[in-house]
Amino acid sequence: MVKTRTLSLLLILALLASLFAASAFAEDAAEIAVESEAVEALVAEEELELAYDGDAPEADEAEVMDWIAAQYAEAGDEAAFSGYVLMNVPYTVFYQDIVKASNASAIDAITSATGKKAAYFWDSSAKGNVEVAYGEGATIKGVRLPVALSEADYKNLPSGLTAADAYYTSALTAEPKLYANATVSEDGKVSFSGLSGQPQALAGAKVSLEDTTKHGDYMLKISDDGGVLSGADKATFAVYGAVLKTADKEYPLYHLENLYYKDFHEIAFCTTSETTPKGLKVHKDFFADLEGATITELVYYTNAGIYTISTSVKVEVNEAGFTGYVLMNVPYEKFYGAVSASVGEIDAITSATNKVGNYGKAGGAYHTEKSASVAEDGTVTAVGGDNGAKLKGITWAVKADSLKAVKALGGKEITDASSVTVATLGRGATSSSIVNSYQALMEAPAYSYYLLDSEPANYLTLSGGSFSAGKTDATAQETIDVPVSYGTNWGDVQLNLSAASAASGKLINAVVLTAEDGATAGLVHLANIWSASDMAWRVATVSGLDGKKITNVRYYCSVQDGDLTDGSVPAYANYVYDYPVDISITQVYSGTVTAKFAGANAVEITGLPADIQNPQAKVYYTTGGRNATYTYLTPLTVDPADDDIDPVFVKVENGKIAIEAGSVTNAKGETASYGAPVDGTTYTIELRSDNYVLGKITAEYVAAPEPTVITLTKKTTKKVKLGTEYQLQVKGKTIKTCKTSATKIAAVSKTGLVTLKKAGTAKITVTTTDKKKIVLTLKVVDPAAPTKVTITGAKKTLKVGDTLQLGATVAPATANQAVKWSSSKKSVAAVDAATGLVTAKKAGTAKITVTTSNGKKATVTIKVKAK
Repeated sequence: MVKTRTLSLLLILALLASLFAASAFAEDAAEIAVESEAVEALVAEEELELAYDGDAPEADEAEVMDWIAAQYAEAGDEAAFSGYVLMNVPYTVFYQDIVKASNASAIDAITSATGKKAAYFWDSSAKGNVEVAYGEGATIKGVRLPVALSEADYKNLPSGLTAADAYYTSALTAEPKLYANATVSEDGKVSFSGLSGQPQALAGAKVSLEDTTKHGDYMLKISDDGGVLSGADKATFAVYGAVLKTADKEYPLYHLENLYYKDFHEIAFCTTSETTPKGLKVHKDFFADLEGATITELVYYTNAGIYTISTSVKVEVNEAGFTGYVLMNVPYEKFYGAVSASVGEIDAITSATNKVGNYGKAGGAYHTEKSASVAEDGTVTAVGGDNGAKLKGITWAVKADSLKAVKALGGKEITDASSVTVATLGRGATSSSIVNSYQALMEAPAYSYYLLDSEPANYLTLSGGSFSAGKTDATAQETIDVPVSYGTNWGDVQLNLSAASAASGKLINAVVLTAEDGATAGLVHLANIWSASDMAWRVATVSGLDGKKITNVRYYCSVQDGDLTDGSVPAYANYVYDYPVDISITQVYSGTVTAKFAGANAVEITGLPADIQNPQAKVYYTTGGRNATYTYLTPLTVDPADDDIDPVFVKVENGKIAIEAGSVTNAKGETASYGAPVDGTTYTIELRSDNYVLGKITAEYVAAPEPTVITLTKKTTKKVKLGTEYQLQVKGKTIKTCKTSATKIAAVSKTGLVTLKKAGTAKITVTTTDKKKIVLTLKVVDPAAPTKVTITGAKKTLKVGDTLQLGATVAPATANQAVKWSSSKKSVAAVDAATGLVTAKKAGTAKITVTTSNGKKATVTIKVKAK
């Protein structure tokens, strides 16, 4: 390729000045037309030396000019286009289009006194790799990168660019070790398709992190590079660019702001500072996410190739007043998830806020920021009831990467100056107190925090917005005996852990139960935990323990302040206790069991498991409140040990609980009756078995109405209604037997009790003890059967496309109101079978019919006309 360009001879003015003093010669030699791109490139790179060495003519102007032209021509002939150029590439293009790094932000590197970092300056006063002074406008904009071009693409390169412009090129004489592949469109637009060569891993490299350095908030120092630089000429070694990587993000680096030496031994960045200690402005927001993150890899792009260094360097953050530990409100699901315990997706029971020292129920937990209200006159109204003051989680120590990570969760800071009024409402009276310092967390939102001044004994770890187990220094306790109750007022399973003495003197923040097979369950306050000794759960919310053996109970506790009477707050401390236990939990049946009364003498139970062993029950109802009175249908007995009258579990045989009236009297003369059901009363049926926990169900007893008496004297026909029982009797005689002609219509007992089954006719033959026979014909009618149906809203004429909503009235009003619609000609008038909506389709006549459940019909004729 040949281009005619004007070549400045400024580089040889010193030579000319030594030869001639006259300015006229300088004017004659001001321009030389050079027929070679290679010569221009060499001059631009300062690689063409035109030093006068005494061999050139001493005084003849023409000979000097001929000599200079000859030197250019000779150099141009030796520097033909090689297929590679050195190109100015902006950082964003280099990292985004060539390196293809994510997060390729358009930031500028810091201005520096030197540009010898394979970078170019975007300033007309600084031409490439030269030393310049600090100053505005001398900003490094990108890298000087080797680029491979075809001769056709080379011809399309834009003309007239200076060394400070993007995409300015100078020719290379040989193939570089690393280069980008590029194409150039006819309009001079440059496009890239990646880099040559494969990355080489520097397995022996070691990376360490320093903070608060002269170059920024943090500096990475790389040592033991495996001798990469020993095999290269350090004088010419250059880093085009580098990428710092974490698990989920990439950070392109920039000369002088991040890269300081020709090699890759130092990298620095700022995350919070606005400037470096040298006063240079930095791009802290770009690197802010590195706080608390772990750097996993460094990738370098150099004139010797691509190098990668794998590492695991965590950027620890030290912030003012932050030791790395906070006391935090952690939601139940987050806490139990961190300690690998399952927890049901339930909120704890609504509760009033706790007063100081009242930790029997919800100590160690927090509400959803619903504190007690205090009027101007000092009247305190407790929270609770329907105001949304739900217990949401526990308060526990957390170790965090940074205070920024803590704040990012959205809680609020609680300090020693914080206070909140808390109150409980019990038996009509409100009791209130003020809690201070970290205790105010009990009324703060989730993720609220209090800065701790030292490392606690136990804590969770917060990293990347997620919680993990952190440190658990559990103290092993002696094995304790734990009585178990089933079907209590508090749950399907209830544990009595009164023997857990070490935990009973602390706030109970959380409890984890572990089964023999490794299954775990976390408990929540008020729903499951009331104190260190009382815990219970419903199978619907705490699963995975049924039919298993619990082998360990772990308590997460914190300091109790009940002994402080001066209102001061104790220093925070926490404890974890492990209690070995041997608790075999009977399988809790999760199927649906129902009950209903079968008259006054039995309760029918359905839904019991097929393999149930020894099912038993007691049936009762209660009246009164806290000290309720129990009235039983199942038997009572006198306990000889204390002379008390106690209920008895009776067997459930063939799915039925037999009820028989009776009474018992103790030695004190107290009598209690049982077995007499009360009409309209809902009874509790408490079930148990040898192999299932069944819990409690209910059934309402509704006394059957007395049958209607039919007195016979002779052969008779009667009209009777379904749903009514009839008792037959013969005037002046005793019935011996009764027979029916149609058991599916009317059944009859031996003594004359008639039960109607469906509409129809049945003959009942009654025989008396003196052998007299009387025939009763029963015409059974269904009061719910329709007797008539009529159509409402009818019109005799419609036009094609019209719709008409028909209605139906079924008599009597107590009858089954269900109907179906039909059309004699759907092509003329279609009707929705369920709703009675008629749609006129085409001209003609159609009959619309409505039919009841027992076949009663009504019809309307509709004529459809064309539009």
